[in-house]
Amino acid sequence: MVHGLCKEGKLEEANDLLSIMEEKGCALDLITYNTLMLGFLQNNGTTKVVELLHKMVERNIMPDASTTSIVIDLLVKDEKYCECLNLLPSFPKQKPTRG
Repeated sequence: MVHGLCKEGKLEEANDLLSIMEEKGCALDLITYNTLMLGFLQNNGTTKVVELLHKMVERNIMPDASTTSIVIDLLVKDEKYCECLNLLPSFPKQKPTRG
């Protein structure tokens, strides 16, 4: 549902749904957060992307390559290159997976 709302440009509704899901104890995953962050990125929701990133990490959901790409795109778009370089080392380290 979050993906569908984002696709329709209903980002605030998608964000509200995310909050309701959290309150109800639903397990949210990386894809849900990335989808919502990408939607806000595409619609100039800089603050929301950062809020979602912090929420995600607080819930021990580790950023992946897609998350990193979203954050880099956001910071470059806002011409915050130094923040971009400072932020990357703070991402939790993951062991590489073989696929």
